[in-house]
Amino acid sequence: MLLASILSAVAVFSAAANDNPASSQPVGDNGQIVLALHVTSVNPGIGNSASLDPNAALTEYASLTSTSNVCKTTTPSGCPAYLIVNVVDWSGATANGSNAPQSRWFLVHPANNRSTALLKPLSDGSLRIFGSKNVGFLAVHLGISSIPSMDVRYTIESNAKKSVQETDALSLFDLIVGKGGGTLARALAASQYMVGARAITNILKLPSDVVITGGAYPVAGAAPDQKPAATFSQTYDNEGFAHWDVSVGIPVKSVSEVQYNSTDGSVQDKTVSKVNAYGLFHWYPYPVDLKADYPWMPSIVAGLPLSGKPLNKPFAGLAMGFRKPLPFRVNVFAGIVFNKVFAPTTLTTGSPATPGELNNDLASHRVKKLLVGIDIPIPQFIKAISNSKSN
Repeated sequence: MLLASILSAVAVFSAAANDNPASSQPVGDNGQIVLALHVTSVNPGIGNSASLDPNAALTEYASLTSTSNVCKTTTPSGCPAYLIVNVVDWSGATANGSNAPQSRWFLVHPANNRSTALLKPLSDGSLRIFGSKNVGFLAVHLGISSIPSMDVRYTIESNAKKSVQETDALSLFDLIVGKGGGTLARALAASQYMVGARAITNILKLPSDVVITGGAYPVAGAAPDQKPAATFSQTYDNEGFAHWDVSVGIPVKSVSEVQYNSTDGSVQDKTVSKVNAYGLFHWYPYPVDLKADYPWMPSIVAGLPLSGKPLNKPFAGLAMGFRKPLPFRVNVFAGIVFNKVFAPTTLTTGSPATPGELNNDLASHRVKKLLVGIDIPIPQFIKAISNSKSN
């Protein structure tokens, strides 16, 4: 009689969860959302913990969230552009955690990372989402009939973060100036699956880290501080493409200029060559992935030297990036330095003059100089400086 009541309660909960699996709303200031899995005897047909059928996963997600009966080769309203899937196989595992289940994370995403439509969905272990708020989550636990009693729930957070460009810009500036959720205990019937799905509706700002944390809790006689028998956690980097970035440029040749003095009572000139590292600003006329290889297509670049009088040597030009076969990212740039120089207007070399007379006779003008060099990302530059200091 007691067993029948338990099974009846499970069936009622399963039906309610199916009707509204995404009823849990963001809670607290951290924007967490919660997903509690429910028991079913229906085979999701998505594969196992070693492989995943992306079309079957999309269909299962659509069925659980009541968004569409079909969510395969098109992206109807309500279907995600990215689907995070956690498949957990409990075959051979135990509720007390002595034998852990097999957990695998998959990402169903567009064949082209610049696309937002799942025309040819791919499934792999990628942890990159390219700047999308249209993300779903599906959890499927297989082989649970051997676990007598268990509650499985996930919390999902979207933590806003600084973009690559913002982080690089702050680092360049530094160079210059010195969980929570409800729980619902249930006894498991002789079913084989626990499933749950919901849209990740708390991605309010991009870029962000989408953090998914799940736990399986044995509930029979559990103490209040009971630790989960198994945990499942994964973080996804949700940052798209950008049109700008900053870097540090190192010229491969010096820029020479003529300087004048009259320390011995007459005007003297000498040629001085200087090499200045530059803080560079890149503008890409097309969006690029700043976390991959530097794009080979040219970017417009401008910058100022990191030392001396920056406004005396502004630079503008073009840059082209490449990586292979080098073990680091690098740009090659070339352009013009608009070098501000000072020259006498009436005095000539050898003319008698005091330092004050020479200074009053000097006038400034701009001289265009070719500048060629390489530039590297801010993190690589800081790492190189740190390594040189430690050595």
